[in-house]
Amino acid sequence: TAPNDGCPGKMGQALDEFSEQHMYWHVANTYAFFRGLFATLGNADFKLRISAEMQKPLPVAVNLCTINLSTLDFAGPLVPFDNAFFSPGAGNPISDLLIGGQDSIMFGQGSVTDFAYDADVISHEFTHAVIDTLGKLTLPGFEDTQGLNDDPGAMNEGLADYFSSALGGDPLVGEYGGKNIPGNGAAEGAVRDLTNMDLCADDRWGEVHQDSQSFSASLWAARVAVAGDPKSAGFDAAKATIFDTAVLAAIQSFPDSVDMPTAATAIAAEVEMRLDAAARASVESAFGAHKLLPSCDRVIAWTGTNKKNVLFLDGTDSANAPMGAAKVPGYVQWKIDLPPDADSITATATLMAQSSLLGGGSAP
Repeated sequence: TAPNDGCPGKMGQALDEFSEQHMYWHVANTYAFFRGLFATLGNADFKLRISAEMQKPLPVAVNLCTINLSTLDFAGPLVPFDNAFFSPGAGNPISDLLIGGQDSIMFGQGSVTDFAYDADVISHEFTHAVIDTLGKLTLPGFEDTQGLNDDPGAMNEGLADYFSSALGGDPLVGEYGGKNIPGNGAAEGAVRDLTNMDLCADDRWGEVHQDSQSFSASLWAARVAVAGDPKSAGFDAAKATIFDTAVLAAIQSFPDSVDMPTAATAIAAEVEMRLDAAARASVESAFGAHKLLPSCDRVIAWTGTNKKNVLFLDGTDSANAPMGAAKVPGYVQWKIDLPPDADSITATATLMAQSSLLGGGSAP
């Protein structure tokens, strides 16, 4: 049972109705943006899956509060939920628990700022609903010759950032919602920045939001190269829309176990078909700068100083590992050239358990 004032956020602020209005406007605006792109692709009446298949509107909740997930205290007061998420329908435990297995988007009240006040976050989560409706990038990942590959999940996150920024005209994502992250020193408090220079393997953690950044930055750089900076006087809005349409068209061609180089090649081909060879070259150059084309080599050459501050390690029950796997490789590998007189390698790591969305977590 919620306290009388709902779930107070910072300074005891009560739940408010403006978050509903703000969310509704930006959901409608993002929906209209995508419907316009789909109309160009021949789908004059694009609908989300829940509307097309179940004949229902998309449930969207604001002011979300939960039990304290760190203690799982079901008897204690509710606390602000510091995140937002799109939840696919039936089979998802959160969706099944809260709204009977329907597709939905949830925006947390936020301990510092309300996530439903951030237009970037709204457009990002809505893009997940669009991609899910297309039935693309639904696999979290898979195993290939280099180990575990989380490219499908990472690209899902990267495309959500990309389309949010394309609609907002700004490469910074989530400057308002990012204020909930303790010690966030990013530009204007952004959660992510599409002008980053992340590389395919060097900056990969095995966590989809982090691993998305080389992909989304490549897309943004290519769009700017083709259509100009949205904040500059020379910005070509018509070319930008064509570019966005090409990206959306390419997504619909992705196979299930798609990796970033395959996706980049498909996007480059669509851009060339709708614009010209020079635009394709811009796409290939942008993805090349982030070491995603011509291929993404997830083997890191050890230099003696390039340690990873964070690396996610999956167990044998990983959704990305083959069924019944006895051993699970990492998301990145290291290549080490040993001196002639060396007969061993010593690696040092601090292992920590990863808690789940609902709290808890097993020992590493």
